[in-house]
Formats: sequence, structure tokens, C-alpha cells
Amino acid sequence: MDKPVFKRKIYDEIYEWKENRSDKYALLIKGARRVGKSTIAEEFAKKSLNRIFSLTLLIQVRQLLIYLMICMIWIFSFCNCSS
Repeated sequence: MDKPVFKRKIYDEIYEWKENRSDKYALLIKGARRVGKSTIAEEFAKKSLNRIFSLTLLIQVRQLLIYLMICMIWIFSFCNCSS
């Protein structure tokens, strides 16, 4: 059995975006972690849109910087950069 999704204030804002701006602008839903952003977007898409495109960004800035530092170390280890 599916869990019920409660209508939230954001639902009306998403509907307004769909009616007035969806042909020109993408929708960005921002908020704290685990508050139901993806759930409300998916529920709205199932009811109101013909197609669903979901992009969830999980990499935080700190993780990205660590990854870039590791890449730089790896690249410089193969390069003969000693002067």
C-alpha cells in the first residue's frame, strides 16, 4: 500500500509554475534534507505532467573538493613536475 502524500504549500507553487512558466523555466525545489522535496515533486509529476525528469544532487561541496584534491594528487603523481 502506498503511503499517502499530504498536500503542502509548495504543491500550489509547483502548479503555478506548471501553468505559467514551465515552458520557459526549469523548476528548482530547495530545502533541508529529508523533508519531502523529491516525494512532492514525484507526486505532482504523476498527477499533472506527461513526463518526469528528476535530478537529485547528492554531492556536497566538501565531498566535491575532496574528490578534486584526490584527482589533482593522482595527476601530479604521473607528471614529472619536479624542477
